[in-house]
Amino acid sequence: LIGPRAPIPVCLLYTLFLGFVPPAWSQPDSGQPLPLKDNTERQLKEGQSAPQSSDNNANESRESTENNATNNAEGRGNANDTGSILDQNSQNDANDPGARFLPAAAEFRNYITPRLQRAMVDRHIPGAVLVVIHDGELYYLEGAGFSDLAARRSVDVNRTSFRVGRISALFTSALVLHARDQRLWDLPDAARQYSGTVQVPGHARRRNAAGQAAALSIRDLLYRETGLNALTTAPLVPTPADRRSLAYYLSREQPLPETGEIDVIRPSDYEITLLGHLLEQRSGMPFPEYARTRLFHPQSMRYSEFLPEELPAYIRARSYTFEDSEYRLNADTYFPEVPAQSLSISGKDMATFMQILFRGGANQGVRFLTPESAGAILRQDGWRYRHRTVRYGLIATRQRNRLVLYRSADIPGYSAYLALLPESRTGFFIAANSHAPEFTRDIFRFIVTPYF
Repeated sequence: LIGPRAPIPVCLLYTLFLGFVPPAWSQPDSGQPLPLKDNTERQLKEGQSAPQSSDNNANESRESTENNATNNAEGRGNANDTGSILDQNSQNDANDPGARFLPAAAEFRNYITPRLQRAMVDRHIPGAVLVVIHDGELYYLEGAGFSDLAARRSVDVNRTSFRVGRISALFTSALVLHARDQRLWDLPDAARQYSGTVQVPGHARRRNAAGQAAALSIRDLLYRETGLNALTTAPLVPTPADRRSLAYYLSREQPLPETGEIDVIRPSDYEITLLGHLLEQRSGMPFPEYARTRLFHPQSMRYSEFLPEELPAYIRARSYTFEDSEYRLNADTYFPEVPAQSLSISGKDMATFMQILFRGGANQGVRFLTPESAGAILRQDGWRYRHRTVRYGLIATRQRNRLVLYRSADIPGYSAYLALLPESRTGFFIAANSHAPEFTRDIFRFIVTPYF
């Protein structure tokens, strides 16, 4: 069979061998990323709710549940709100060939859903939502776990509302641009022109012709370019009745000039809270009402609210802490600076808002922003790479030669992460009803590492 006088049997054997073991170069490229290494292959705990997709319209019980406060959630969020995941890949910027295309939606669902479930078990997350917009279209929308453990109420990806902390600043900034589009003001206008009884300080580093501190403009506030160090000091309040007016808190803020190099991404709610107050003064209506009538209601975002207590109890995701091998219900607390940190929103509503931005300011034929204003948020007004900066409530950076806009929310009892990649019109949103920033970043890494 192998001698020089028997070439045909050798060819036959080689052909049969190729038929069973095709060489590597003959394999079609599936386009799928290699599976990520999973160090924790733990199965879901018994009783964990199955994922709820946007097509799952189970009839949930709507009875209200009692607010038995067993934990006292304290603190004002993570001061290191910097999205460190994005920095980990900065060394690869030079030779990156560009983002791979995401696979077919069904393939992506098979890839990410088990990882979402495992991460929830590993990080002790009661409930979560994950939203992906790709090329401006809804690509993935999933909810898993429970919004209320006592009532065994599953997360409904369409209507369960999660608190998102400083991601609220993006929505407030968009409302400010909406007011500009409606000719209520222009961005170069001085903020003190609309501040009423609230005293607005001058710019800490800019001088006018007379040598005095220049007036802060609305654009300065949107760009976080005030030169002021105004960390939020107002404490959380236990009930909505304890919340005071925006003017009350602003009158007690004493922003000081920054010394040395300005850290623009340091958490500060002063500028966004002041913008909310200016909207109240100029429109003649409370800020939450302005958000409802100009954005939430026209865009059918029925499960979004700057005053979470206004939402029905069966919609709100209850907050939990995992301690001593059990979940403990956290006490409800409320942010006094409503425009800066108080937004509560469902996964489906966040998908709608991302589509508004990626579609030039309109969705389903209803316009919220002009194309110019929507583009300003995504382009960051021609922002040039300066490592990181904050405009319109988003931290901007350039990673692997592409612009990335992101914001995380690590607040008592909740975590959320939002990232936008304007050049591919792609957005990600993760939210959970437990303070677990590691969880939201785990999920974000599962998507970014193989595909971007």
